[in-house]
Amino acid sequence: AAVLTNLVVFAKVLYGWGMFYMDVAEYGWAYLFLSTVLYFLWVDVWAYVSHRALHLPFLYKSVHKVHHTWKQTTAFVGLAL
Repeated sequence: AAVLTNLVVFAKVLYGWGMFYMDVAEYGWAYLFLSTVLYFLWVDVWAYVSHRALHLPFLYKSVHKVHHTWKQTTAFVGLAL
């Protein structure tokens, strides 16, 4: 998944796909701040919704149950989705 994500990002930068910009003056500081905040909010909402979906009975038993068997409270437990 990480390789695919990097390929998409590189393609967006190299071929001009997406909405990347390198000059803050192009859109302004307010846009930079707001888009950064909205991006992190979107990531949090997506993580919450996908985690809640994994608690649906047919996904929980077959996919997600192992996530709740971990007892250690480390950052790596979050990867055991």
